[in-house]
Amino acid sequence: MKTTILALIFSASFALAGTPISFQQFPVGDSIHVTFTSSGCFHYRTYEFDFQRAETTTAKVTQVEHRWNEAKKRKEEDKRTPLGTVTLSDAEIAGIDLLFTFYRSNKVDGCTTVDRITASQTSGKVVKATESFTDGSCATYEMKKLTRLPSIAAKLKPKSK
Repeated sequence: MKTTILALIFSASFALAGTPISFQQFPVGDSIHVTFTSSGCFHYRTYEFDFQRAETTTAKVTQVEHRWNEAKKRKEEDKRTPLGTVTLSDAEIAGIDLLFTFYRSNKVDGCTTVDRITASQTSGKVVKATESFTDGSCATYEMKKLTRLPSIAAKLKPKSK
């Protein structure tokens, strides 16, 4: 019975989300906005990605920094730093689809690092699909052919001296 209820909840939430987002198949003119937040023992970072398709697929990346608001007892946005725009290879785009396929199927936790991902595909001002995931498995670090979102941001971050 518990499995049936979970399946119904998953089916209902998936139906609300619309068609699964595909980075390989989203049409020219659409955009995909992704927010990625990762928190663990020694880090808290957030990136926003705006994927566009023309002759190539690009991602505009923004790093979002937060600060602790003691009065409200929560983190608040402090600073937004545009990192730039990167052109993605076909292999990287396929790797993002593999990442999202994993997020859709992953139900394992147990890691001290938790990633939260939201993605919305839009055409003009019309939202075509929205998906949200929480990954507490740390499994993506070991997966081959997968494109992790922080690796896209890392292509644009200035190198430390």
